[in-house]
Amino acid sequence: MRFVRFVTVSLLSIFILTGCGSIPMAKMSSNHPNSHSVSKGKANQVEDKDAVLNPKNPDAAAFKNMGDLAFVRKGLLYTLNGKTGEVKQLTYSGQASNPSWSRDGQWLAYLNVPNPYAGFGSLCLVRRDGSQAHQVKGLPGPAVTFSWSPASDILAAGDQNSRLWLVPADGTARSLAEFGSFAWSSDGRFLAYSSTLPSSNPATRTDALYTVNINGGKPIQEVAPSEGQISVAACWPDDKGLLYWLAPFHGVSVMADGLNLWSLWLGDRTPKLLTSCLVNKDWLSFSPQGKLLLVKGNSRFPWENKELAIADPKAGSVNVLPSPKGDVALDPSWSPDGKYIAFVAAKDMGASWSATPNPFSKWQGTRFLWVENSDGSGAHPLSAAGNGISRPVWSKDGSSILYARDDALWLIKADGRSAQRIIAGSSSTSSSTSSKEGNSPDSIDYAWFQP
Repeated sequence: MRFVRFVTVSLLSIFILTGCGSIPMAKMSSNHPNSHSVSKGKANQVEDKDAVLNPKNPDAAAFKNMGDLAFVRKGLLYTLNGKTGEVKQLTYSGQASNPSWSRDGQWLAYLNVPNPYAGFGSLCLVRRDGSQAHQVKGLPGPAVTFSWSPASDILAAGDQNSRLWLVPADGTARSLAEFGSFAWSSDGRFLAYSSTLPSSNPATRTDALYTVNINGGKPIQEVAPSEGQISVAACWPDDKGLLYWLAPFHGVSVMADGLNLWSLWLGDRTPKLLTSCLVNKDWLSFSPQGKLLLVKGNSRFPWENKELAIADPKAGSVNVLPSPKGDVALDPSWSPDGKYIAFVAAKDMGASWSATPNPFSKWQGTRFLWVENSDGSGAHPLSAAGNGISRPVWSKDGSSILYARDDALWLIKADGRSAQRIIAGSSSTSSSTSSKEGNSPDSIDYAWFQP
């Protein structure tokens, strides 16, 4: 639905509701009652008070000079400036989802989805100051996935019609290929993507994996299994190879319980099997030394058969790290220097456990933040972080860890001191009933930019 809302601010300001929600067409005066910026603990009045953060929510002092946060509250997109402590509202209607910072932190991309649980939506862009907000031009319909280039202000985006597009931040989308999944090279020069090969029998169709230079050139077929569905996981940090999951046949259900993860040198059509794990890119990360940290284990349920492992993607070797006794290990994160690992340990409930809502809530309460050395030694909990933890991420200087808890964002010193809430939870959601990717008990949607 489209409508026009008029607001008077000295001169007339016009707001147009597009596929990305209300977009300001003229700058709003900071002292106008409809300004949605929260700065230095003082909140301006707004039409929908429930949609705006309580000024007491952000702890600007704790996040001082830690970068910038983008986060979603009640469907609206906000940023927290780590230098000034200012909370700025960037959207005024709609349902924002999956915020993501550009390489230089000047742009935010997000999906405007029809409801909080939808896996598709209008792909939208807005500058960090709230200007130049727009829906991406040229896409024929909703996007289902997108990712910024690591080297420039260009997005790769996939639509519901299985087309892969290149999207400049201030331009029109350009069709690139038919795809099933994709990943950027670490230098942003090329994309790796999977595509289903032509077949007269849908039941036996198979995929091929390609790389293509984003500046032009013919796609290169890197590997084409005799059968199965490819999901591209990541390129190696030096871009000499890549990782992908392979399903024995096409289908969502077979992927849900985990797939074999393969590693392939580019130019070598003989991949190496690493291990079996869930198809979850958030559970894969590389150290500065090029080692791959992952969550090993099948089963779609996070409360059983999950342990951390470190793989050498070039050699094909895998070393399983010990888990705390009686626990599964989830949500791993490398420290910036690759010497430490932050992760979530939670009670291993086994395969026979039934996660009805109440027991599931209790299991979430067993999720604690741990830190260990890169070889798995010295594992210890950071008890001050509390329980119900998910998605720990290290600060760039290695001094602190950001994590989600109770639908809020918290920051704790890496040595376990001084856990402080940065963004408070939303009163309209409950951490006991929401989930993200089947493994996160919280519902807060955020992205952290660290210059």
